Amino acid sequence: MQKREAKYTTKLQHWIRKNLPAPCVYEVKHTRGKRSFPLRELSTHQRAALLSATTEEGFTFKIPDCGYTNPFDGVLFGSMNAYVIIKFPDITTVIPIQRFEMIETPSLSQEYAMTLASYVIK
Repeated sequence: MQKREAKYTTKLQHWIRKNLPAPCVYEVKHTRGKRSFPLRELSTHQRAALLSATTEEGFTFKIPDCGYTNPFDGVLFGSMNAYVIIKFPDITTVIPIQRFEMIETPSLSQEYAMTLASYVIK
């Protein structure tokens, strides 16, 4: 699953650079070929980090030292847009985290995701 997600995320980054307002943060998820997304697949710490990045106080992250030259030690994200990007079989939806948090069902259908999305990629 992670290889597929990584491959698509690399392709998606080109679209993101051209279409999303910078700065922003995002988490990419896949539906594994299904037309619904179980909300439990966006973990609690991911939700918290995305929401925190939208606040004035922000979210800080220490970049791990992994033996290669890091551009810097850490980042502070704040007062920016944050998105949950979900790749369904036919489309990809870009949903602001605040709208994602309003979902009250255990899973998100492709149709409902389209109504919440700021962007739909075909």
